[in-house]
Amino acid sequence: TSIILFINMFFLFILLISVYCIGSTLYNPNVGILSAFLVSFFPMVYGHSRNGLLDFPLACMVSLSFCLLFKTNKFQSIKYSILLGIILGLSQLTKEAFIIFIFFPFVYYFYESYRNERKKRIALNFTLALLCAILVAGIVYLRPDNFFHALRTYTGKVFFLLPQNSKPILYYFKNIPVFTGTYIAVTTIPLLISYFLNWRLQNKVLFLWISVPLIIFSLSPNKAYRFLIPVLPAFALIVTQELFSSKLFERIKGIYLVSLILIAISQYSIYFFNLSFKDPYFFRKYYDSDFPGILTYQRDEYYREVSKLLEIFRQEKIKYDRRYRVLFLFDIGRIHSPLNYKFQLERLPFFVDCPQVADEVDAPTPGTINWAEQVLYTGYIIDKSEYRTIGRGGGRENIEGQLREGFREYRANFKKIADIQIFDGSHIYIYKNIKLE
Repeated sequence: TSIILFINMFFLFILLISVYCIGSTLYNPNVGILSAFLVSFFPMVYGHSRNGLLDFPLACMVSLSFCLLFKTNKFQSIKYSILLGIILGLSQLTKEAFIIFIFFPFVYYFYESYRNERKKRIALNFTLALLCAILVAGIVYLRPDNFFHALRTYTGKVFFLLPQNSKPILYYFKNIPVFTGTYIAVTTIPLLISYFLNWRLQNKVLFLWISVPLIIFSLSPNKAYRFLIPVLPAFALIVTQELFSSKLFERIKGIYLVSLILIAISQYSIYFFNLSFKDPYFFRKYYDSDFPGILTYQRDEYYREVSKLLEIFRQEKIKYDRRYRVLFLFDIGRIHSPLNYKFQLERLPFFVDCPQVADEVDAPTPGTINWAEQVLYTGYIIDKSEYRTIGRGGGRENIEGQLREGFREYRANFKKIADIQIFDGSHIYIYKNIKLE
């Protein structure tokens, strides 16, 4: 966990410097400073800066790529063009989805640049940037097996997603406040209205940075808030430059600026400490990987239950030096993920496993693992009352069903050591494998 936080501190530095660079290059240093400040207060940014998923590093590399794109001065600088190509290649290696965020703005920026004079220089620098990107990313992607593995991974997550797990096409549009936080979203509405009223004067590259990924990911059945973290810097830049440049805000610019800063700080405090708002837009429950509970928030709805489970396992005396497996029979990452984090933080000799939560494409090939037999070698089983086993389709096994079958078969090996009633009225049961003592 410490390594993840340390690495993400480095990426956060890249993000803030890149956003400042873009704002100061396109507009002025004031826009750069406020944009960098604002983006650091978006819940999706500071939430994901504390976990190991790739979406936050991707957002940082996307921002750095746009910074260098604008630094090329419409592809007239050979130095920045080459540097841009190298960063484009490294960004593509960060996560496969990078191309979705950069391709159309990159091509459009070249098109606008090529309309100016010095066409040969612009074409040459564009080609150099593209060639450097291909050479760097090609270290991985020019190998056919790597390329097709990445292709299978993404098509698997999109086209082989179970229908009941897919999200509606307007999923992102309906949940925009989740990305920036409700208070910042409401405060910036006048700035967005002014932005579209002054459409002809706006930087179209920033607009493409937001709009193209938003449309593409909206068309995909597989949706998660974190997929769109890389567009948030563009949003911060758009609303910030509108505040400083629009004539509509000249008389109240100072008041608006101070209000926006205070609201951002207040929103962070409210979200961080989970104050008593019940509406999910105002009171984030942080129950999935988009908002890693416990890593960031200490008062989410399952924290009390996690604390009880943790206390029980603190009292367990393990005779073996190896890490003891704690296996969940039900798919509930809301509990197992923060619990595993706390085990690691306190160096407790347990490994928390919830195999049901694996991605469709990451799951083992059906039939390669005898899940029922896995129960026999498990130190602890955690189950939940009133939990209905979810049947799997496509290429996924019914792992939950097999685990429960194994638990029924080897039930005599286990002794119930805890029965915890949780906030929704159901119970969590902990069983200990007495045969492994």
